[in-house]
Amino acid sequence: MADLQETPARMVEDGEVVAFGLFKKEFREVNIDRAQIYAPLPLPAPLLRLRLKEWQHFAVISDEFFMGFVVNDNHYVGMSFCYVFDRHDAQFTEHHRQSAAGAARVARELWRDACSFVVKGYSIGIENLLEESRHCIHIDIRPDGARPAIRAELELREDIEREQPLVTVLPIGGNRPLYTHKHPCPVSGYVSVGAKRYELDPARHIALIDVQKTYYPYNTFWNWATFAGYTASGERLAVNLVQNIIGDDERYNENVFWADGRLSHLSAVRFDIPKRNFLSEWRIET
Repeated sequence: MADLQETPARMVEDGEVVAFGLFKKEFREVNIDRAQIYAPLPLPAPLLRLRLKEWQHFAVISDEFFMGFVVNDNHYVGMSFCYVFDRHDAQFTEHHRQSAAGAARVARELWRDACSFVVKGYSIGIENLLEESRHCIHIDIRPDGARPAIRAELELREDIEREQPLVTVLPIGGNRPLYTHKHPCPVSGYVSVGAKRYELDPARHIALIDVQKTYYPYNTFWNWATFAGYTASGERLAVNLVQNIIGDDERYNENVFWADGRLSHLSAVRFDIPKRNFLSEWRIET
């Protein structure tokens, strides 16, 4: 279990990560692209960025449907997907695009910056306004063959003065950092799939924000489990569990539980996933 640390002004100083662990506040300057991961051989920033993987992913959770979408920038290629699963009629609609560098842009910081992925017939825009305790999202994806259009206007409320987000920098090895910001947030707005429209109520619906910037090695893996919902009395609950390539994952991990905005750090997690029948019982322990 780890204590929450005071957040440094910036993540990297003189090529070195300032501190690893969990932090109380979001970084004002997420200058992870300045980390010299191949020290003592310094590399220019443009070459370092080619090893950086960064994205903003969102999951919208309701009794009626589940939605996931991402803007991902690998700096040599951009990628995005957006899917909606209707829980009642079991209809699954997914659009995805991949494009050369330049189609995807991931915000440098969350306080006042934007993400976007725009190609013909496919547009996702994410406006991060953490200074105003909100994120605004616009999605406009046209029909593609048998796949209907997906459109959405969403507003997430992320009040970090009253609720504790997960803000962590983890050591993959040496000076190679993994940064993530995660938070279950009330969400309002609408989502439409073809002619079907879902209205969102922040008292009933949750959007999980997942921001990541990481110098992943060429060979990597992770298992990730997350959920969120409201109790009958209106308390918001959520969990984030990840087993990945971190060596000392009892000390360094992103395993947390939220209860109505209060965050608790958990121990390392282990996944026992059936090798053949994925619909049989899974066991996840922390």
